[in-house]
Amino acid sequence: MEFSTYHCHSQYCDGEDVPETYVREAIHLGLSSIGFSSHSPLPFPNEWSMKRRDIDNYIADVKLLKRGYSSVIDVYLGLEADYIPGKSSPKKIKEEFGLDYVIGSVHYVKQFNSGVPFQIDGSPEDFERGFNEIFHRDSRKLISEYYRLVREMVQDSTPDILGHLDKIVMHCTSHQVFKPSDYWYSREIMDTLEVVRDAGTMIEVNTRSMYKRKMAEPYPALWILEKIREMEIPVVLNSDAHRPNEIIGSYNRALTMLHDVGITSTRILKEGDWIDQPLEINAVR
Repeated sequence: MEFSTYHCHSQYCDGEDVPETYVREAIHLGLSSIGFSSHSPLPFPNEWSMKRRDIDNYIADVKLLKRGYSSVIDVYLGLEADYIPGKSSPKKIKEEFGLDYVIGSVHYVKQFNSGVPFQIDGSPEDFERGFNEIFHRDSRKLISEYYRLVREMVQDSTPDILGHLDKIVMHCTSHQVFKPSDYWYSREIMDTLEVVRDAGTMIEVNTRSMYKRKMAEPYPALWILEKIREMEIPVVLNSDAHRPNEIIGSYNRALTMLHDVGITSTRILKEGDWIDQPLEINAVR
């Protein structure tokens, strides 16, 4: 089984180290391919996305690595693009920068009265403020709006890969105001998966939640992966690495979980094309 990750953040955004260090580590680990997906520039100040002034250097850097290491590993140019209606669109970003692929994610849900977008995976303090001021501590309204945006993104700005589908639970479960088994929540998930299936988008199995010890399962959760298997939606194994030593973080655990829910293959990029490969547990050396 060949290994890869297409979700990597270097020093161009909120990651650590230069892209070449990631490539060298990927070669050391025996990966067949690696894709860079810095957070795409956003039209408002923030602490984690790439600055617009750096995008040309980022593209040139990754393309240089693509050529320089072509004999030993495939290097791909991507971005993780936020979907913010009227401000950021994965489809437009892929076209504008000539990317090999784009990961579409939702990190922002509505905005404060000041016009500043509300980031759902920032600090606990920032989340608490938005949860209080915008949603008046109504978790159902917040979560329903989050998944509405995910569905809108997949339908109107279809990304190649849907990033960390259920990341919203990183805060909401800690507030203990809903359970993933609640009917309304499972309905949001199923409605979203139907849109993903119809659009032909791949869903990433994001292991960052596990190797950072925030959760016992990846994004998406195992019960969602069971539904993904039933609906025959293709999955991509990604680490969401923010430093080189995270490139294949918790991959063996994730492979076992995928096997246990009945998923038999993952997708990788091979000479620029997405192909299915059989899943093997305990395959990471």
